[in-house]
Amino acid sequence: ILAKAMYVLPGVRLASVTKELLASLDYQKNCQAGDTKFDDSVKTPYTFRQTKVIIKFLFSLVIQMKVSEVTDPAILETFKDFDGIVPARALLLERTRRNIQKVDSTAKCKSVLLYYPINDGVLVSHATVVVLNTAMPTIVSKILHTFGSQGAKENADAVQKTRRFMIHKFGDSRQGLSY
Repeated sequence: ILAKAMYVLPGVRLASVTKELLASLDYQKNCQAGDTKFDDSVKTPYTFRQTKVIIKFLFSLVIQMKVSEVTDPAILETFKDFDGIVPARALLLERTRRNIQKVDSTAKCKSVLLYYPINDGVLVSHATVVVLNTAMPTIVSKILHTFGSQGAKENADAVQKTRRFMIHKFGDSRQGLSY
């Protein structure tokens, strides 16, 4: 499963976007779209655990993610191939497990969020890849490819929620500016 999106967070300062923020339950609960539940018992730093409903009553993914920041200038430079410019900030979300010995339906999951300061906000480029094992129910695998519009709607919902959350939490950097 691959999802990619690019969107603007108007009025948001780059300094407000940190790995601590993205890993926080406050951010996750306020910014995730769809039917997503979170495990409040995770105590590992920069880590959150979520259950995401893909198809109601049929298929959900439970994924624990660790957030880290890419700070190496050489690695940041390689992200230029992604969008054509070097990001000012890059956050990586990688799938981790409570029990690394346990095999489940999700083999790998990684998200990269690239942040570019723009006039009056931040441009975000976001890509997520989920690699599933063969444990996906047959009925789900047969219809999953038809869910493109659902994914686009959830992404739009998440972007709207993120915009509201960030402005509410940090304020609007555009306040007091005349246009």
